[in-house]
Amino acid sequence: MSRTLLGRVVRFHGDFLAGVAEAFGDRPWTAADLRRHGISLPAGRGLQYFHNSDAIERVSKDNRHVCTWKLSEKYLQRWKGAA
Repeated sequence: MSRTLLGRVVRFHGDFLAGVAEAFGDRPWTAADLRRHGISLPAGRGLQYFHNSDAIERVSKDNRHVCTWKLSEKYLQRWKGAA
């Protein structure tokens, strides 16, 4: 059983996170990049949810409020270990 918040997020939304990992690896991306790759967020979840669970990190935010994200090292280690 997953005891950490990241573990629970991976358990319930692992397909989404794995899709992001396969598409971008450790490179930064935006929400628009996700749409271009055909990756949609799970219903009722935003990127901030995954940020709060330590699955992704915010790299930057520009003056138009466009955020650049990347998968966290914590998640990438877990994903690479599972592969």
